Amino acid sequence: MSAYRRIPVSGEGFKPYDVIVGAGLLEDAETWVGPFLVNKRVVMVTDSNVGPLHADRILAQFEAAGHKTHKIVVPAGEESKSYDGLKFVVDAMLDYGLDRKDVVIALGGGVIGDLTGFACAIYMRGIDFIQIPTTVLAQVEFVRRRQDGHRPRKGQEPDRRLLAAAPGAVRSGYPQNPAGA
Repeated sequence: MSAYRRIPVSGEGFKPYDVIVGAGLLEDAETWVGPFLVNKRVVMVTDSNVGPLHADRILAQFEAAGHKTHKIVVPAGEESKSYDGLKFVVDAMLDYGLDRKDVVIALGGGVIGDLTGFACAIYMRGIDFIQIPTTVLAQVEFVRRRQDGHRPRKGQEPDRRLLAAAPGAVRSGYPQNPAGA
């Protein structure tokens, strides 16, 4: 298991949650998400860029531990943050029959985090939502996530290898960082 740090987040008006920070967390995703899998079902929402790189490897960990998994892949880019993108995700959640015992994981940047958070909020408020942000900007948006009406129970900083794949994405997040402080 990789070394990580758990940072508790609490405040008035939302349910406390932990942010998990560390390198190599993707290899141990089931270890730190497993305690939340009451019903043993995991749905991952990702996009056509990030999904092929990491989704199957992460979901394989859950399957090896006996959990049922399902992957929802939307096209990469802002166009997925639309009514059609939302409908696609919510329809997939309905088809899979998710309930509050299940866990939804958002694996991707800000579009995926926003889309998945809002889909969870309107599909079934209170369903466990875990965000695995893959860009610095998505990390910042996760910290500031109050506009989508969903309060995640857990989250994580991105793995360094994800950021190394797109160095421009690291720079694009820097201007937003002071806003989250």
